[in-house]
Order: sequence, then structure tokens, then C-alpha cells
Amino acid sequence: MAILMVLAGIAISGLSDSAHNARQITREMLRTHLQQARAHAIATRHHTALVIPDRDSGKSGLRAISLIEVEHVDGGYAPIRAEHGIDRPLQRWTKLPQNFHFVTHSMVGSHQPTVLDHDHRLTVIQGGVEIRCHMIVFAPNGQITSPSSGAPIQIAIARVVRNESSFRILEKSGHEPVFDLLLVNRLTAKTRNITP
Repeated sequence: MAILMVLAGIAISGLSDSAHNARQITREMLRTHLQQARAHAIATRHHTALVIPDRDSGKSGLRAISLIEVEHVDGGYAPIRAEHGIDRPLQRWTKLPQNFHFVTHSMVGSHQPTVLDHDHRLTVIQGGVEIRCHMIVFAPNGQITSPSSGAPIQIAIARVVRNESSFRILEKSGHEPVFDLLLVNRLTAKTRNITP
């Protein structure tokens, strides 16, 4: 019995370490993509967006990121079309590890909206399929122009259990959800973890 308890403890510790590592990888992946988007906008003088497929975008919804060049159109943004009218991301879609997802402010109990809570969306066409995306847009001077100024730019990430009818944060500490809430600097795109 004692041996089984020790093995169970090791397994739980391993799972905890795995989740911790995945959380760190997710934060670093996000920081890297933000810096890449900013650097690309400055280098090419094109507006550049970090995009996150919305929840209705299949298995990658709210758990993948990519970069795409955009242009200002009718008060919003649209992808700059490559040859034959195809949207071409600047890099492949990158999935967050394990079951980490981007989440809304209501799921984490924040009073400020996250990137997912802003109304503006970008429609990307890939393989003939329209993918509605949340976005953070960098201007050629490196500053974030969308979400618009005035509100802080917050990104919340958490391990999530999802199916067709439910979407909830998996980890809890007591009765409170476990998540990372990152504040993005509008001028430098650097992030600061503000999880309480």
C-alpha cells in the first residue's frame, strides 16, 4: 500500500510539473509572438496582427496563434491578400500546449476585458475556409492600435475543458480558477503577469 501511495504521489507531482511547464511555455510563446508581430510591423512598415481563432473555429479555436499583415479598411482591419486573393499568414498556426486556451474576463473574474472581449474581429481565409479571429494589431511605429487606446490590453490563459456545450477552466485553487492574466504594454508589447 505504501508503495502505491508513493507511486501515486510521483505521478501527481509529474502531472503538476507538466502543467507548470506548459503554462510557462504558453506565456513565452505569447511573448515571442507579440515581439515578432511588433518587429515585423516596424521592419516592413505594414500593420501586423497577432491573431487568435475564435471559439467557433473548430479544434484550434481559442488555442492557436499566428501573425498576418493587415491594412486599415473602413475603420477596421483586413488581411493583405497574397496572390490569387489568398490570405497568407506570416507563419504557421501555433497551438498552445496541452489544453491551454485563451479565455474571457468573465471566466477569470476580471473587471477589465481581455483581448477576446473586444468587438473587432478579423476574417482570415485559408483553404477556402473563413476563420474569424480576435486580434492585436501593431502599427508601423510598433505601437498597438487595436484594441483601441483607452482600455488596458489583457490576455488571459488557462487550462480548459471544452466540448460542444461547455467551456470551463480545469484547474482550481479552492473554489477559484487558476489562470494567467497578462497585461500587454501598448508601446513596447512587453507583458507583465498581473494574476492576483
